Amino acid sequence: MRIEITGSKAHRVWKCPPSAVLPQVAEDETKHEPARNRGKAIHAYLERVGLIGPIAAQAEAPDEIRTLVKALDLEDLPVGLSTEVAFAWNWKRRTARELGRNMNRCYELADPPVDPDCEVAITLDLTGAATTRGYVGDYKSGHSKYPAPDMFGQTLLGGACLRAVYGLDDCVLELIYIHADGDNHKSRRIVDGWDLDAFEREFQVSMEATVYWEAEYAAGRAVAANEGSWCDYCPAYMACPAKVALVRSIPAELMAMGVAPNPETHALELRQGVISVRNAADVWMMLERISDVIGKAKEQVIGIASFEDVPLPDGRVIGRQVTEKRGLAAGIAAEVLEKRYGRETRDAAVKISITLDAVHQAVVRHIKAGEKIQTAKGTGVLDLVLKEIDAKGGLEVKVTESIRPHVPKRKKLAP
Repeated sequence: MRIEITGSKAHRVWKCPPSAVLPQVAEDETKHEPARNRGKAIHAYLERVGLIGPIAAQAEAPDEIRTLVKALDLEDLPVGLSTEVAFAWNWKRRTARELGRNMNRCYELADPPVDPDCEVAITLDLTGAATTRGYVGDYKSGHSKYPAPDMFGQTLLGGACLRAVYGLDDCVLELIYIHADGDNHKSRRIVDGWDLDAFEREFQVSMEATVYWEAEYAAGRAVAANEGSWCDYCPAYMACPAKVALVRSIPAELMAMGVAPNPETHALELRQGVISVRNAADVWMMLERISDVIGKAKEQVIGIASFEDVPLPDGRVIGRQVTEKRGLAAGIAAEVLEKRYGRETRDAAVKISITLDAVHQAVVRHIKAGEKIQTAKGTGVLDLVLKEIDAKGGLEVKVTESIRPHVPKRKKLAP
């Protein structure tokens, strides 16, 4: 039976239709509640800013996000647009209709109700339409990485809905990442009619494929999953035939890398000289695939061990471990040492430490109306504080080197 497909699942289903029909592993939603509630509170604040202004909206904000929202640069954020607008996309007809606003994703309240056989419901954080161009904005406040907006099923589906309802020519798609310190960065793309037409056709094919794979799976036949970055948080991960095939191939892949049992100790060892410059890239990609599956397996074992200890044959136990480490309140400890042994001993024993984040928070707590935290010209309050610290020799740049996968910076061309 297919899962309920909504906008948040659109990207994964677009890229891998069988993920909607394979058995799903129910995830513990409670662990996501703090981040989800924080995100909702930020969205609510930004919505209220456009209605009642920042000061009144800050007063309404929950205590746990008040410092963060106070640090937000509202001139750099799209306030004043329509928020929490729900649409239903009819993938058979490639049409859309607006369901309502501020529905809190309770799509069952729509009138008429969403048709699961041909409609996909989606809620857009921010929308706007002017003349022939639309705008779709989506706030992200966690640590997950998403594709660029013009390659992301969720934002593309939002653009398709907006175009269909308002008769637009093109649409701005934007992901707005809100950081814990109140800073933000954006990823913005403009898609035209050709882009949206291509997505609509591909999404229609994917949705038709979910119907096909549902029948195939019900008949006991194999399904053909499509692997990619969308696998990371897929609830069908453990039932995925691609992942099962990978697990079965791990021994052979390890042997291909030169991993084999020592005939004397029977321990697995890596033969020297098997990995070379020529095959290093292939070996690394293989290791990443294997590590991904092993990581998921470890998560399951840890889940079991959270309820019951799992004894290991070498004497170790996987289970809950509580450790305690005594710490000192530096101010109190310094006061006691100075009283007993004098200021010289206190200064020798007490080390002062501070982080850039702590300085940022101190500036935010004292920011005044109209002042900027940071600016491109370096005239914000935080910019000036850091310049003053730097002038006194209090700003250090620590450089560390590591060898790990990364995207190299583009070299500047010589003039």
